[in-house]
Amino acid sequence: MPYRRTCSHCGIDYDDPHPNTRHCSIECRFMEKVDKTPGNGPDGDCWIWTGARHGKGYGHFKIGDFVEKAQRFAFRHFCKHEPGNLLVCHSCDNPPCVNPAHLFLATNAANLLDRQRKRRHAHGESHMKARLTEAQVLTIRRGGRQNVQELARVYGVSPGSIRAAGLGHSWRHLDGIAEPWGQNAYPRHRRG
Repeated sequence: MPYRRTCSHCGIDYDDPHPNTRHCSIECRFMEKVDKTPGNGPDGDCWIWTGARHGKGYGHFKIGDFVEKAQRFAFRHFCKHEPGNLLVCHSCDNPPCVNPAHLFLATNAANLLDRQRKRRHAHGESHMKARLTEAQVLTIRRGGRQNVQELARVYGVSPGSIRAAGLGHSWRHLDGIAEPWGQNAYPRHRRG
């Protein structure tokens, strides 16, 4: 026997054979976990997922026994397009955002390029393997070509780390502040 219910999200009356339902549709169940208050996100128009989130801030939405990323559900249901094997990415770079206007499809490679272009990846001192500081790299570069072995001893890193920082093979985000030594600044040893 169906039960007469009122959707807790949209207020529409509906019949359902299950006594504990609160929503007339899966879209209403989804949207009940979305905060569309103006001012959210970088441009103030993000729809913030208020339900369960992954450690990196991406929303999770449970459908039966299946858990899906909230932005994938939003893209599929509001953009009316199946993402397939592509990633659903954010133009706003705000992980909990599910605003369909902020979502786009990309391959993993395109997403990684976008991340690097926007400098959202770990680099410089924020990189977990960084042993030098930005100030030290600037000092190394501004000092010109010096004794790499001595600098390595002073800074407690390998000579290769000093060469990479000095030549601009690492710490590239500092290139506009202190130019790298240049390829000819540290000549390669020639074999006899």
